Amino acid sequence: MDKPSAIPEAVLKQLAPIVQPEPVSLWPLAPGWWMLAALLLLIIGCVSYWLYQRAIQRRYRKQALQLLDNYWQQYQHQQNLTAFVAACNQLLKQVAMTAYGRSQVAGLTGDLWHQFLVSHQPNHPVQLPDGFFGIGQYQPQPTCPADKLKDFTYRWINHHV
Repeated sequence: MDKPSAIPEAVLKQLAPIVQPEPVSLWPLAPGWWMLAALLLLIIGCVSYWLYQRAIQRRYRKQALQLLDNYWQQYQHQQNLTAFVAACNQLLKQVAMTAYGRSQVAGLTGDLWHQFLVSHQPNHPVQLPDGFFGIGQYQPQPTCPADKLKDFTYRWINHHV
């Protein structure tokens, strides 16, 4: 049984179609979105500046590690441990003077130099023979294995504080 329509068909045809509202445009952006965009740009700028400054501050470490690799390759070809020990000592001194200043490092020799190196690598201690950078490095045949000295030098350059 069909329900009788309350509104006659002729009256319904006279009605205008329903007008849909225009979709809300995303442009121009609301002030909150502009502030969010400005905040994101500020954060990106600050992070970029921080990364740039960090790269500049760490550049000497990267250069020193390249030198260490060169010294290691020379050692592997020539097997001259005395020259390798002297090169590592000189490299460590250069890195320390760059990081801590000439006045604090240049005068350190012997046991004071060895203690300085050990005390400035607290997180990754690699043990060298006691006094190695004191008298031990000047022995005709250094007692420290070359790979251990390379590991110490590499870790000290990377992790000194």
